[in-house]
Formats: sequence, structure tokens, C-alpha cells
Amino acid sequence: MPSGKTAKIASIENFGPELSEAYAGISTGVVFENDPNVGRGEVVCGSEISPEPKTRINANVFWMSNEPVKKGEKIIYKSTTQETGCKIGKIERKINSSTLELLGTDSDELSGLEAGEVSIELEKPVVVDNFNEIPPTGRFVLIKDGIVQGGGIVAHKRG
Repeated sequence: MPSGKTAKIASIENFGPELSEAYAGISTGVVFENDPNVGRGEVVCGSEISPEPKTRINANVFWMSNEPVKKGEKIIYKSTTQETGCKIGKIERKINSSTLELLGTDSDELSGLEAGEVSIELEKPVVVDNFNEIPPTGRFVLIKDGIVQGGGIVAHKRG
């Protein structure tokens, strides 16, 4: 995923004893019987699991930079090995991260250690999960000007 290609696994390679299955938290390589021509950012899953790649998510974001991120601004979204351009769609709520005071609704920007409930529009589909269900694909960083300036967790997948 997100390409939707299928392949049969020939072997699972690792640094140590031979494995019959791979699981989260270990570093493994997968050798396919056929060449599905998958690249960086693809998520491997069993045929009984069919996550739907998304182009829009609702997220809780923590902005760490004094330079603000503005609604509609193009930045980079990165989660696991998936990376794509994105833009901040709507900043529904802006929160002071120190006091948890509500600073505003339908805001135009986040800056200087503010948190927010935002919608993010992704340029290409990515596999995401609600952070409370599957944390590794439910968290992400936001990159602006080549520097990680924000991070967040997926609250809801939209479409």
C-alpha cells in the first residue's frame, strides 16, 4: 500500500536466526517471488488486511517553531517511510500548549509551541491509521524549509 500491488513473499531476511514471520519492531527485509516493483514508502500487509490510503486526515498537531505555519501553506508530511507534500486545510482549534487554554477557532496559523486540531490535505495517498489504534502509522512529522518544525497524531482518516 498505497499502490495496491500484490506479491507473494519468498523469504524474510534479517540479521540473525531465520524467521517465518515479521512483526513490528524488528528490522527485516522481504524477498518477493515476483517483482511487484514497490518502492520506499510502501506498507506491506497481509491480503486479509486492506487499509485504504488517504489524502485527507484530521490531526492533533504540535507546532515547535516560532515561524508559523499558515492555513493553505505547502509543507512536507512524513510518516514512517512515507513522504508527500501537503497543505494545512483548516485549523479548527488553536490551543496554548502550556496552559491548554483555547486560543481560537478557525484560526489562520499555528506558531511558537501552539497545538491545534487541523485538517491536512495530502498531495498523494498514504497509509495512515488512528494513533490510538496503530501508533506507528498514526504519528507523523511536518517539515518546513527542510527542518522538522511540527509533529502530530492522526485523529481521524477522511478520504
